[in-house]
This record gives sequence, C-alpha cells and structure tokens, in this order.
Amino acid sequence: MKFYEADVTLRVNEGEKEQELTTEQRQNIVRKTNAFLQEYEDRACIFTVSVQKVMELAICILDNDVNEKKLAEKYLAFLDKEYDGLSLREISMSAFMSGARNAYRAHLIADDDEFMEGVGLGAFYNCHNGYYNDKIVDDKKTVAGLFEDARKYHLGDSYKEELKRIVDGKKQSVFLGNPANYFIICKSAQMRRVMIRNMISALYRRGRLQSKRYTIVDLSDDGCFLELLEELYDINQGATMYLRISESNFHEGDQHRGSLDMKHVCDIVKKKGAKTLTVFVMDTPSDKYRNKLENYMLGVPMVTFTDNLYRREAAKNILLDMAKAESFTISEALLGKTERSERSYTYDELAELYNSWRAEYMGTDVFPEYKKYVTHISEEEKQANRSDAYKRLQEMVGLTQAKKVIDGAIQYFKFQQEYKKRGLVFDRPAMHMCFTGTP
Repeated sequence: MKFYEADVTLRVNEGEKEQELTTEQRQNIVRKTNAFLQEYEDRACIFTVSVQKVMELAICILDNDVNEKKLAEKYLAFLDKEYDGLSLREISMSAFMSGARNAYRAHLIADDDEFMEGVGLGAFYNCHNGYYNDKIVDDKKTVAGLFEDARKYHLGDSYKEELKRIVDGKKQSVFLGNPANYFIICKSAQMRRVMIRNMISALYRRGRLQSKRYTIVDLSDDGCFLELLEELYDINQGATMYLRISESNFHEGDQHRGSLDMKHVCDIVKKKGAKTLTVFVMDTPSDKYRNKLENYMLGVPMVTFTDNLYRREAAKNILLDMAKAESFTISEALLGKTERSERSYTYDELAELYNSWRAEYMGTDVFPEYKKYVTHISEEEKQANRSDAYKRLQEMVGLTQAKKVIDGAIQYFKFQQEYKKRGLVFDRPAMHMCFTGTP
C-alpha cells in the first residue's frame, strides 16, 4: 500500500478572483468523488483535501497496477478541473489519515471513517498509535553520499558490506521482495537512524522496495497487539517494518504486560513478511536473546549489523581524531588507558570516554575559573576504594563463608571478562548478594 499527496495548480482565468467554495460546490465534489471511486473499489482511493489556488489531493494505492499520476489526472478531469501543474510525493500513512480528517472538516468527503475502513485503515484511524510511527525516507543522496555517511558515522563493516551488495546488485524491474531481513544491534539512536534510512534509499533505487515508507513499531508498548501487527504487515507490503525489541519480548507468559512474545512476532514475520522488509532492532542484547531471535527466524535469511570494535592503537586513534576535530590536545592519561586496556570499545563508548574527558578539560584548562565546579574521581581513586573495601572485609573477624563466596565471585567475574575479551560466549554474572544470619 502506498500513499501520496498531489498538489494541483489550478488554472485561474484573467480577471477572476480566488473565491471560497460554496456549499453546493463542496457537495458536488463529494458526489463526484463517490461516483469516481466506484470504478476503483479495492484498488485505489482518491479524494480532495482542500481547494484554493492550489488544490490538494490525497491518494492511496492498493493495487500496484494503478498509476498514481494517471489516477489523479483522471480524477481531475472527472471533476472538470483545469490546471497548469500537478506534482506528487509519497507521504506516510499518518499524513494520509490526517488528510482524511481535514477533508471531512472541509465538507469535501461525506464520511472519513467510511473512507478509512474502505482502504483497510479503520483499526488505526481513531485509536492510540503511540506504539507505531511511520516515516518517509528522502532518497536524494547519491551512492557516494551513502558510503560517506557510513564513514562519517562510523557504521560497522557488516553494514558497509550489505550496502555494497545492494548498490552492486542487479536492478529489479519487477518487485519480488527481499532475499534477507536485517537485525541491527547498536546503542546509538543516530547511527540506527542513518542505517535504516540509507538502507531503504539504496533498496528502493534497486527496485527491491516499492515504497520509501517505513513503520517503526515498539513491540514493548502496551498498545501493540499481534492482530494490529499483522494488519501493519498487510499495509506495508513493498515497504519496511522496523521492529524495536527489548528483553521483555523474550519473556514468555503474562508477567510482562504489553510486551509481545517474540516467538509469536517471528511467526507473523515468517507468515506475512515475504514482500515486506523486516528490520529488528536491539541496543545490546545478550548472546542468549540474540540466539533466541535467530532460532525463531530459522530458515529466513537475516543479515546482522553490529558496531565495529576498536582496541589499543585503533581506539587511541579514534580519540585523537575526536580531539583533532576540535583542536584539543587530549590527555596522555586517557590515551594510555585505552592503550593498556585489554578490552575492545565501540565507537559510541569511545565517544563517551572522550566527552567525559572533554567536560573536565573545558572546566579546568579552557575555563579554569570553573575548576571548583568540576567533580571528578580518577580511576586510581576508584580502584583504591574498591581495594579498601576488599581489605576491610578481609580484616573482619570470622565471616569465613562470606569471604569465600566473595572470592569465588571475583574469580568468576574475571573469567567472564576474559571470555568477553577473546570473543567467547559469556553470561554477565549477577552483581547483587544477600547475606543472612547472625551479625
């Protein structure tokens, strides 16, 4: 299903003044619109939103064999409207429904609810829609611009590889659907936004999507139901579904009110998603939940996009580039921290480190008059505090079993950290304990 807005520049004869439509003229538009649509039942819908010097039309295409421009031209001829210009642009489902409300208020359609029911939008027209939001992608960027964005926003290698596959692939003359769905694992909202919009732009140009529209659905919202999700998939054939997931979606049963069960969601994706691109999105899922999703989608190809990881020299160079962009000289202490560390950092984590250093640097070196307002605890101080806590525990009399549990937990945590560094599967241990008994 595709939605369009048409702007029509009406022809005004010399000496004529722009006048408000009379009640009779509005009623005439209503009658003619209803008569015109009888020919396009279940195939398309078009109506007048406003009429002044520029006439605004709203269009919904249900059958891809119907051309939106030819439909608008035929409709204008049926209304006996002469015009000098006609321009169309794709709009969101929300904008189309807003057009119906405006047309009803202007007495240019008889019943907006009936119109929305007729095109299959009745369930979304007068209801809470906080769980979804549909948007249109601006596809004016060149291919070089798409790759420049990937470099500028430090998008991962897996994303760049897929972008290259798309732009190098054969352009589809007939829409067949997509060979794979996507799973974005990324903390940064900005990076996710660039990824999805540029990916849709590239797919649309290669004929792998029919629409530049994508619908963001929060699967953890208590207004989202499986029935509505199915309907959105029907509406979004040829377009994209962007599904935001949280860990609560993987908890079976009713204990997590409002969170759709992920297995049921994946069943819908497999049943309804043959010609609808699906993009799953999570911040940083554990291996447990990532594996669950992949198992639920077994048999359906899925490309996963993850952040690049930077270690030691590579992490240091990222921090140097950030400082260079602002003509700052970054501290050796921060650079040394990443050089000595065995861990890997995402670009977002490095940006967080840099911003933390920058805030202190601004308040102590650039504007020293604000030094007294800077609160900072060094890593050495934090480590000393941790060491003191362990030392105090060891100096306490007794508590043999408690000390043994603590020592075991520390060793276990060190092993898990080592697994993480080496890229092995690990589970984050619980960091909370409760010791009961006599003082």
